[in-house]
Amino acid sequence: MAFEQAAVSGCDQEKHALYQSRIILISFRIYLTAMAKTSLSPAALRAYRLEVASRSVLAALGGYGLAALSASSLGLILPLSPLQAALTATMLAFVLYCVFAIWVFCTATARRAWMGGLLLAAVPACHLLWAGASQ
Repeated sequence: MAFEQAAVSGCDQEKHALYQSRIILISFRIYLTAMAKTSLSPAALRAYRLEVASRSVLAALGGYGLAALSASSLGLILPLSPLQAALTATMLAFVLYCVFAIWVFCTATARRAWMGGLLLAAVPACHLLWAGASQ
């Protein structure tokens, strides 16, 4: 009797595995059909890839530049000892770098991200130029 129950449950397990594999195949077919309907033209795909590459360059290199300018500018502004000001400014620059990289990919267009990045970098750059000219 116990042997027959084990055979039945084994048969049920095979049916269940077959049912799961059919569900996976059906969902994969639905995914492929949806992807085929939303395929981009080669020109649109190229434009999309260029926009993503542009944002990646801005997030990596522009974020580094913004963080460096901000750390230098904050190091001069903070009313702490020079060592503490440098450490605090560097830690804040790391946070700014992360936030900027996330913001670059959240903007609606790459052009807006570039313009925003340039405007954000202009503030500490102008401060450093002014501080250098006043000494």
